[in-house]
Amino acid sequence: MMSNAAFLFTGYLIQEPYLVLDRFPGMRVATIDRDVHPDTASIRYELIDGVPNVTRFLTWLPDMTKYPGWVLNGYAIDQDKVLPELGLDGVTIFPSKYEYAKRWKRPVDGLQLLGYDVVDERCHPFSLLHFEKHSLDEIRSNGGDLNSFGLFETAEASYRFCDYLYRRNQGEGTVWQVWG
Repeated sequence: MMSNAAFLFTGYLIQEPYLVLDRFPGMRVATIDRDVHPDTASIRYELIDGVPNVTRFLTWLPDMTKYPGWVLNGYAIDQDKVLPELGLDGVTIFPSKYEYAKRWKRPVDGLQLLGYDVVDERCHPFSLLHFEKHSLDEIRSNGGDLNSFGLFETAEASYRFCDYLYRRNQGEGTVWQVWG
């Protein structure tokens, strides 16, 4: 379990409002799984200081008046998970798709840290914390309590849940900060 992880801010997503799910009573869930506004849902294919951003994350602060009814969230990934990726040929090594985050500076945006999510990186990404397979009791007993946004309050709780997922499924979760 990591306790002093550093996080790289990867950018912004313009998403549907926070979800209200029966599985998480009394919470407005701020998951990475929420739909992204169609105008901003494509891969960026932009260069940040010579490093490509091949994600959906916006690296500029959007004008939210153009997106009434939508919510701005920011995301930061555990820096230790920003590793080179092996190419399809099994030999060629490419920079991580989040490498650009080491090269740009987050604008002043007024967002506050909402909490920590556990994300399956390779699958789009999607939230393992909010995956229907895991009950609220299972999450609490293997990570800790969730806050009003359906997120862990601390990175440590997220890492405990990652450890549990690894023991149970041999699957690996990545800890992300969620800002809103």
